Amino acid sequence: PDHPLLGPMDLTVSVKRAGEYSEVSVVQDGYQDGPDWDWYYNAVVEGWPASLKLLKEFLEKPVPRGS
Repeated sequence: PDHPLLGPMDLTVSVKRAGEYSEVSVVQDGYQDGPDWDWYYNAVVEGWPASLKLLKEFLEKPVPRGS
């Protein structure tokens, strides 16, 4: 809420098979110049790796039998 909405931006998420696993790639583009954009870029640099780690942990959890 301390920063304005920024955009437009492009977000590309791709998934490809890598042996027994899936490889997820996230590319976010369209950044511009200025202090709000710098703040947003830094938030994204920290946010995407953390979010993808949580997604990986969720997807790798065993499914309880009977579910």
